Amino acid sequence: MYFNIEKRAADICGLLSFCGIYLKINCKNMTGDDRIARWKGENRDMDINEEMKIYMQTIGFLDESTNDYLYIYDMISDRIYFTDKICEKYPLPAAKDQGIPLNVWGSIVYSRDLAQLEQNLADIKNGISDTHDMEYRLIDREGNRVWVNCRGNVHTDEEGRPRVLIGSVSELAARLRVDDLTGLQNYDKYIEDMGKCLADTDGYLMVLGIDDFKHINVKNGRVYGNRILKMITEILEEHSVRPMKLYRMAGDCFAVDFPQKSREDVLQFYTAVKQEIEKQCTVSAGVVPYEQGNGMDGGMIYQYAENALDQAKKEGKNTLIFFSSEDYQKNLEQIRLLDEIKTSVREGYKGFFLCYQPQITQDSFVLYGAEALLRYQSDTRGLVGPGEFIPLLEQSGLICEVGLWALRTAVRQCVLWRKKVPDFHINVNISYVQLREKEIEGQVLELLQDEGLPGEALTLEVTESIQLRDYPYFNRIFHQWKRNGIQIAIDDFGTGYSSLSYLKSIDIDEAKIDRCFVTHIQENAYHYRLLSNMIELAHSAQIRVCCEGVETTEELAALKELKPDVLQGFLFAKPCLREEFEGLYLEADTEEYKKRMEQGRCFRKLPAKKAVYVSGGDQEGYLSILEDIQLGLWRICMNEETGSCEMYADAVMRSVMGLKEELSPKDCYAYWYNRISEGYYNYVEQAVEQTARTGRMVQIEYTWNHPKRGTVTVRCAAVRRPAHGKKICLEGYHRIISDLEIPDFLPNNRLSEQFEYNEKKQAIYFHTKRRLIAGDAIREQGFPDCWIREQIVHPHFAAEFKGIFKNVQEKEDERGKEMLFLTKKGNYEWFKLKAAHLSHKQQDAGTIAVIMEPADHERAMELEYMKKSDFYEALLSDTVAHAEVDVESGHIMKATGVWETYGIESREERADFDKVVQKQVSLVVYPEDEEEYRSHLNLRYMKEMYKKGVPTMELCFRRYVGTQLYWMKLVLHVFQDRYTENMYALLYLKNIDAEKKRELAQENAATRDPLTNVYNRTAFETEVKRFMNGDEPDAKGALIILDLDDFKQVNDRFGHLKGDETLKFLAEILKSTFRSHDAIGRLGGDEFLVFVKGTIDRSILDKRMGELLAKVGRLGKIPLSCSAGIRLVGEKDFDYNEDLRKADVALYASKKLGKNCYSYYEEQT
Repeated sequence: MYFNIEKRAADICGLLSFCGIYLKINCKNMTGDDRIARWKGENRDMDINEEMKIYMQTIGFLDESTNDYLYIYDMISDRIYFTDKICEKYPLPAAKDQGIPLNVWGSIVYSRDLAQLEQNLADIKNGISDTHDMEYRLIDREGNRVWVNCRGNVHTDEEGRPRVLIGSVSELAARLRVDDLTGLQNYDKYIEDMGKCLADTDGYLMVLGIDDFKHINVKNGRVYGNRILKMITEILEEHSVRPMKLYRMAGDCFAVDFPQKSREDVLQFYTAVKQEIEKQCTVSAGVVPYEQGNGMDGGMIYQYAENALDQAKKEGKNTLIFFSSEDYQKNLEQIRLLDEIKTSVREGYKGFFLCYQPQITQDSFVLYGAEALLRYQSDTRGLVGPGEFIPLLEQSGLICEVGLWALRTAVRQCVLWRKKVPDFHINVNISYVQLREKEIEGQVLELLQDEGLPGEALTLEVTESIQLRDYPYFNRIFHQWKRNGIQIAIDDFGTGYSSLSYLKSIDIDEAKIDRCFVTHIQENAYHYRLLSNMIELAHSAQIRVCCEGVETTEELAALKELKPDVLQGFLFAKPCLREEFEGLYLEADTEEYKKRMEQGRCFRKLPAKKAVYVSGGDQEGYLSILEDIQLGLWRICMNEETGSCEMYADAVMRSVMGLKEELSPKDCYAYWYNRISEGYYNYVEQAVEQTARTGRMVQIEYTWNHPKRGTVTVRCAAVRRPAHGKKICLEGYHRIISDLEIPDFLPNNRLSEQFEYNEKKQAIYFHTKRRLIAGDAIREQGFPDCWIREQIVHPHFAAEFKGIFKNVQEKEDERGKEMLFLTKKGNYEWFKLKAAHLSHKQQDAGTIAVIMEPADHERAMELEYMKKSDFYEALLSDTVAHAEVDVESGHIMKATGVWETYGIESREERADFDKVVQKQVSLVVYPEDEEEYRSHLNLRYMKEMYKKGVPTMELCFRRYVGTQLYWMKLVLHVFQDRYTENMYALLYLKNIDAEKKRELAQENAATRDPLTNVYNRTAFETEVKRFMNGDEPDAKGALIILDLDDFKQVNDRFGHLKGDETLKFLAEILKSTFRSHDAIGRLGGDEFLVFVKGTIDRSILDKRMGELLAKVGRLGKIPLSCSAGIRLVGEKDFDYNEDLRKADVALYASKKLGKNCYSYYEEQT
């Protein structure tokens, strides 16, 4: 085959421009055509080998001018040509002129990335693609994974067929998009990848975060925290499969892209990761689906997934939440509302006001007082309910300021009203957050004194949303207030954390019964009895009882019989403004006052209801039980003439089916029927027909596709009911039993596994928890390949097993095939596998039911040789030596690798194992490891350890191979033949040099954070240690850790690009605030580090920190602040990790002080 040399010369010019290098050749006075002619020579065609020589000469010349590795890939010979420069870092043979086979290059490609590379090169060879531009990982000589960017252009022969790929391998291009600590790609790379992915792919994005990671760092130090991050990286790598991609975002957050994957794949991945890591920590995750062409970009998708992650953490952590656009919008609205509230507080509590709801005495129905209720009028949203803004005040800490304002306003109003009603009483709510403030006790007493209100006129209500478990602490505060006449009430008594134990544990004066016990009390026997007991118990402890939520005269009549002390509710008045309240209760000349007085007279005449036992109460109790056990009731009506079907579902049934709204009967039936799993339609239809025909109760179990939980196992029972005309009516229940705990009635060897297989989805679903077969997943995708890959089915039976589940529509039922499967005990055991079609209808044909029963015990003997042989071969495939030894005789039965001479010497000199090994030890083993090595490779030692119940022993040591010293792992496994009782040993030697050095060596990464261009965490630590442990006499300094307050809200509101811009600005502020030789670094996320060298003078530090806080406050249009913690370090007691932890403690103290400040650790101890 010949090639046009003019084209090849152009190819070489293309290589120059591709690599960004300009070549100066000794042809200064030549034109462009002359240069090509010089390369072209007299002949227009040349041999392939000559062409390759020109290419190699070119890249050999260029190689000195770049840090990249230039290459040529010859697609005809399947060989790659590099210069020898690449061999210095990567374990490749020096073969410049001959090149290396493609599979040799593949041997240094990280296993997770190899398939992707092979696919890309195959596409190029087949003419599907003409460019090569991808990132993957190589394994260097130290065993480290190194991200590279590999680019190249394809050059064709005269017939247009792909011939040569020319390009470069660059570490620098990829390094900027790789996280230093974990080796995963970072947010910038995620944005780039997701932009490409959204063009033609659907999938899911998961953002996974470590729960309470800051607490882990504070408790155990950041070195331990970094180990957790690396461990999670390895676990994510282990469980991910193509084409999934992993990224480390900021702090403790990781992102996992699931292109072309299903919701079940996402759930299985999260479950596997969660189970493997649960001993070290817990993880929460948020997931968002994405579709091609839906208008979203990578930043928006990440923001949505991050929002779902936040929701998962709010709902108790250690869980996964799928993104809800409604929840996201709600969260965004809360952020905007909080910003508006902060502005309101700064502007003198603009928008806040109080409403007053009257409290009436039960015996005489006269005014006792009022409860002051905080309200908020938003400029943008109008009136905002307290259930929305109160939690925001508590979460932000603003409740302390606003709460005192509300208390002062209510006290002032009470002082005025007491001039008309001398014994008027005011109730004001106080938050748990306020009670945790050290100054609250004195602030309340000082406020009363300033406003001139006696303590007896004030009751402070502790809200139900708090957890009053530190009884002694709160009782000390309450005691001081009660000494000054103030009374204490428990609001919403009987719900949430409130309980009757409060009456014994906390010194209170009033219990306010929540309205849930009062509503329809005349119809609820249970609540009536419960409320009666509450009031009786409270009165026995001299505690006043106020019943809230009284809305009807029927409720009032029942309460009159129970005799609480005070009543409150809409029946008397809704919460109202000051003017309206005065017109109702304080100004006798108004019409409202006269009507209210008449109403009071009617209430006094209202007879008490002594008995409230009505049928409604029992019915409500039954409904509560049905809801608790998630048992939904339904009625199906079928018209025999039209064939139409309707389903009437109760509220519990709708909840169980995942319905958020009530559907029409026809739509409800369609919703239920269409979600029956493939394979079960005929089964369900037969059960319905049997129930209708016989009139007898029929119970069935089948799988059903829940909108949120995926495939679930359902149990239904039905019976026929009388109906009019041509209708057939069935009634029954529907209950999900997938999660039920069912105790085993039979011993384990009589149990069986049951699952169904859907060939179209290549998925299986277990009806109950797996009790025998290895693994815990109820649902598995990629079946049967996943069981073969994970060797749940023994490799010997892999092909036969796969055949059973191929083309199941065309196969007969499997009556009982015996195979070996991996059990939960970790060994292979015989099972009899049966498979049957549920029906042969078209919609069911692709699904079969499978039963696996333990087979006879005698078959286990047949496994022994097979198991040892397969395991042994797999084990030895990755070793540098292995041997088989008869421990009784010392005979070396087999020896390979670097031990091969041991076997030869044993045969030729008739020497036993001990003699051969001991002779070689001093020649090959590192002197410091000799003694331990000799003790392990000793036949007597092997026998003793086996008799002690330790058949397997391991030893890590150093061994010479030639002149090079390597770390090795020696593994000895001793076993005894059950028939002859002879003892044998299997030994193998594995090269763990790269792994060991990776453990001992520090991360070999760049020193700068790619976003902010300050030190990364590793380089910062190195710089601080260098200064403190160097030659500087009396070395000292200030270690500062700081982060932006509420930075997440910046990302949520303005997007991650704006967030990144903000972090860059902060880095520039730090550089301008501190000296050029001080160390500045980024710890991760929004956390930064500063080390002020040579000074612990607080006056200097205070000045710098004041400048810093002021500059941050003036940063752009976004309202920002930062908090910091400072640790003063000296040469004598310097410990970087411990000092960083102490700076962290000081940072948390700043957060508790309200943020936008700094604290010294020395002030916290």
